[in-house]
Amino acid sequence: KPVPIEENPFIKEHQLENKVLILYSGNIGSSSGVEMLVNIAAEIISEKIQFVNIGEGIRKKSIEEKVRALGLTNCILLPWQETDILPFSLASANLSVVSLSAGTSKNAIPSKLYNYMSVGSPILGLADSDSDLARLIEFENIGKCFEPSKINDIISFILLLFEDSKHCSLYSKNSLLASKKFTVSNVAKFLPKN
Repeated sequence: KPVPIEENPFIKEHQLENKVLILYSGNIGSSSGVEMLVNIAAEIISEKIQFVNIGEGIRKKSIEEKVRALGLTNCILLPWQETDILPFSLASANLSVVSLSAGTSKNAIPSKLYNYMSVGSPILGLADSDSDLARLIEFENIGKCFEPSKINDIISFILLLFEDSKHCSLYSKNSLLASKKFTVSNVAKFLPKN
């Protein structure tokens, strides 16, 4: 569920107050999309926008080296968070990133999307335009999905989103409403009848 910023211990612990947080939380593998987020962070010159990447994986070390080499202060990498911290780390996001590699995006929706929606986070999808993820994001109007190669479009979306708080509020509200469709209590609607 959403957690007010002033009550969020994750934000306080990492001194992220008064920042706009773009969050990726999950596996940092070859197809995670985190490396692209580092490239985007290098292009966005704003002390207010902070990229927070949480997780572990085979690409983490090289991504840490890239962040250091570029001297980025708007991009931090954190380890996996303990289960009791996860609700707060997810709720810290002003924009949450869900990514899928080209070969996997046709018929898959990462479970993290539903966690992001449950905290009312707008969504930045990185996947094929004809993917189920892209269709869900568009249908529920909870953010935007871009082909990973469209870096300039992604940057424009991020900047526009935080220049116009109406869009951010709308996506947040819609995200929280959409999460109510995917609960334990209504799962039976999606199961085949015996």
